[in-house]
Amino acid sequence: MFKTFAFLVFLAFVPFGENDSAQRIPLTKEKVKNYIETRVKAHDLQLEYEANADQYEDVILAYYKERNEWLLSQGWTGKEFDATEEWILGVANSIEAQAELDLENAERDNQFAEFDANEHLSEDQKQQMKDAIMESVVQRQAYIDIFKEDWPAVKPYLRELEKLDEYIGGSKTKPFE
Repeated sequence: MFKTFAFLVFLAFVPFGENDSAQRIPLTKEKVKNYIETRVKAHDLQLEYEANADQYEDVILAYYKERNEWLLSQGWTGKEFDATEEWILGVANSIEAQAELDLENAERDNQFAEFDANEHLSEDQKQQMKDAIMESVVQRQAYIDIFKEDWPAVKPYLRELEKLDEYIGGSKTKPFE
């Protein structure tokens, strides 16, 4: 739930439009699988650099230089890899956000009935509350829809992406245990 909320807050500040820098990264299942495998190896490289940080004047710069050179050998540029990562995470989060929105939509009639039954609210206040909720739903759905075209490529890998996130976050010592 928090990831979805954070994702929606993030989306509120990310421009998506014709003249904006954020663009769709077309995904295939193969590209998502390749990203996951490459991300594990890139993280392992990062761990090596962190373990040997005292050998570098600027370990972060050294790591990214090595990573970007290595990514080229894997068929990626650093920018393409990073943009693909952001897009894949956006797609995965939008899938979760859609599931939560679907649950909320199923409960909305009950919520609106509670508003209607509240005798401390005027009819105008009740309608304003309903309108505000529906406007929020429309905005959330619009952001979710940005990513829907790539759901078929990401859905088969949701569990692997979750495990990858845990591995990168440090809660697992192996990526897919």
